[in-house]
Order: sequence, then C-alpha cells, then structure tokens
Amino acid sequence: MLRSTNNKGFQLTFSNGITISVQWGAHNYCCRRNNSADLFAEKDTPVVESLDAEIAIWDSQEVWHDFGSDTVKGWVTTDEVGEWIDRVRRVSSLEELTDK
Repeated sequence: MLRSTNNKGFQLTFSNGITISVQWGAHNYCCRRNNSADLFAEKDTPVVESLDAEIAIWDSQEVWHDFGSDTVKGWVTTDEVGEWIDRVRRVSSLEELTDK
C-alpha cells in the first residue's frame, strides 16, 4: 500500500504488515519544521523539498517502533530513509528492527 500525505510525505505498508511514514513538512522533525507559513501552501505546491525528514514505523496492530527515546525519528537523511525503508521491508516483526 502506498499513501501520500498532503504533499509533505508518504507512507508505505509492506506485505509484512509494517508501515513506514516519511514526512518533511511544517511541524515535522526536519529542516522545514518551523515553516508554519507553509502549512497550508504545501497542499497546493507541486513539489515540496527538504534536506531531511522524520520517520515513524508501526505494525498492523498499530504498535509503534521505539527508536530509543521516541516513536518518531527526526532529521533523517535521504540515505538513512532509504536504509530504513529497506530494513522495514525485510523484517517480519518490529522486534527485528534495530536503530543503527
């Protein structure tokens, strides 16, 4: 399952039932966090860019992955987002995820 979220991110749910959310808009834990003026403009802007994003991961029972200090990991680079997507795709449960 693929979902778009107001032109500021997306969610991927894999066949293992685990979802990863990647968000980079106003109020998200990213370099655009304090761009509250963009909050409504994001929906009408064709392309919204950011140098980093926040991620969150949960399973089909809506149990969220704990990154150690929070269930959301902020200021994640593009390469790290790719690594997390691949990790989420490969596991069969949240317990198999590790925060490297």
